[in-house]
Amino acid sequence: MKQQPRLTVVIPTYHRADNLKRIVPSITKHGFVRQVIVWNNGHEKVGWAQKSDRVLFVDSNVCVWGRYLAALRHTDNDWIGTQDDDYILTNWPEIYETAIANPTQIVSAMHAAPNQQSGIQPVGLGWEAMLGWGAVFHRSWIMPTFNPYLRQYGEDDVLHNEADRLFTILRGERHVEVKAHANPLPGAGGPTAMHKQDGQRRRIGIARCRAIELLKRAKNL
Repeated sequence: MKQQPRLTVVIPTYHRADNLKRIVPSITKHGFVRQVIVWNNGHEKVGWAQKSDRVLFVDSNVCVWGRYLAALRHTDNDWIGTQDDDYILTNWPEIYETAIANPTQIVSAMHAAPNQQSGIQPVGLGWEAMLGWGAVFHRSWIMPTFNPYLRQYGEDDVLHNEADRLFTILRGERHVEVKAHANPLPGAGGPTAMHKQDGQRRRIGIARCRAIELLKRAKNL
């Protein structure tokens, strides 16, 4: 019987150490999780006394881009899971099983807006999904997907903040969606949330425009 792959789950965080004390055990309790990497974008330490050889803490402020650097630099695991630091996810088993059944596509847990059937939306020739409510993808997809952006724009502020948006659009394919089961923790949707930070709307627009143009170029359109 073929052994099922196990996940390395990456959590970027910013000054939410108390949330992490609840989030990390909610992930490591699952047998399909091999490792959790906490990528600390803040200036305070986020480790705590109950450390484990399954939990790694990395300090470097590169915002969402830290998800991908962690996957590239700090694990040799092939399958990467992601979530944010302001929710407890209660359906990780469903996300994992869906990823096993769809090994060539990003699997993302999403909330659809009231007037939408899907949380994953078309953007140019690609599809945009958020990866903070639980997602799984293969580590080998990271650099081929980001290389066109890095060659054109380098590792800039838009990449740091909008890496998930760029990654999902630049894949150039429809992703697999499951319904997010996410219970909010302190800070969720509050003034420290990323989407409420200065300049974030501008960065979102730039990321979408750049991804659309790069995909057109890749497809010779």
